[in-house]
Amino acid sequence: MLPKKNSKMPMAIQKKIIKSFGKVIRSTGDIFITLNQDSVNYDNGYHMFDFSKPVRLLNEAETGPNDTGDKWFETNFYVGHVKTENISSDFYYSPKKQLGLSNIQQVHLSEIGREYRGQGYGSMLYDAVASSVDAIYSDDILYKGSLSMWTKHIRKRAKFFGAILSSEDNPVIVPISGEINKKVIDAASGFVSIFNKVPPKLIEMQKFLFDTPLEQIYVSDFIDSSEISMTRITDALERNVSLVDFDNAVGGWGDMGSKYTAGIFLHGKATFVVKEVGDELDYMIL
Repeated sequence: MLPKKNSKMPMAIQKKIIKSFGKVIRSTGDIFITLNQDSVNYDNGYHMFDFSKPVRLLNEAETGPNDTGDKWFETNFYVGHVKTENISSDFYYSPKKQLGLSNIQQVHLSEIGREYRGQGYGSMLYDAVASSVDAIYSDDILYKGSLSMWTKHIRKRAKFFGAILSSEDNPVIVPISGEINKKVIDAASGFVSIFNKVPPKLIEMQKFLFDTPLEQIYVSDFIDSSEISMTRITDALERNVSLVDFDNAVGGWGDMGSKYTAGIFLHGKATFVVKEVGDELDYMIL
């Protein structure tokens, strides 16, 4: 559906912008997109795509030798922008190794000009980023408008939608199957969505944790692989019948508590996803 008609932005221009998104934004670094009346500026604002020519750099003849581009921008209608940061290397969970996700972008700043709000342009900007990367991750703090964008529009469009759970500085991607209520919002450090190919292991985890509420999933501190072997972990999974006992057996601090029914345990060679099933533990390995 096209955004509502706006007197300052002809419908023909809106159609061009919509048609172009997802085709021009290809970056493995940080992304910065500015949406104007007749162009999309991206990659820190220095590249321009005008819908009829290849991507190119603005030269001095267009901007002036000492001009930052402000004069050029005066001829365009500013609609909004979104800025993201590539955070793939921040994941202790190693998405690239275990899930095949090498380009994860976190949204740090998004804004739509006041006169263009409520017309669908914010959705267009988010869609442009999400369709061009492996995964898109929300900011740590979401206000009412951006929370609604993630939990409604982005979740509806995504092939995979989940949350980020963290222990210390160890963020992990966890699927969300049920409704997003206050408990989920409080438990999550942010949301993550995938518009393109979903890694098979993530689909497997989604099925494995399907009936487990997000707030009941525990994320462990990093297990020292030099002291605790994979064999010791699998032996502990077979011997113990509760998450608390298992956590203690693999060097946990004993502070898990009884509210958790599933856990994600990070190890140097693999990640173990464990859940209580009756009087035993079931698990999968990433």
